[in-house]
Amino acid sequence: MDAVGVEIHDSNWYLLNQFLDSSYNIRKGEYDGSAENRSRFLLQMLDAEKRLVSSKVGIKILPFRNLDPSQKSTNLRPWGSMLPC
Repeated sequence: MDAVGVEIHDSNWYLLNQFLDSSYNIRKGEYDGSAENRSRFLLQMLDAEKRLVSSKVGIKILPFRNLDPSQKSTNLRPWGSMLPC
């Protein structure tokens, strides 16, 4: 059976999700600081996925800390406008 798509799971504070949040991402270099820099790894990974699979690629991003909606993280807001459609 062939798959019709791939979904990248960028939630629950897995590695990809930690890159996006400035309170968790304490890296130095091209992946730190601005929202654009913190999203660089995720966007590079999505580009690689699109080259490897001919199927559709989706991504799931959880915008809450500790899975608690009352603890909304304001520094995750830019991601929707940065991700390619």
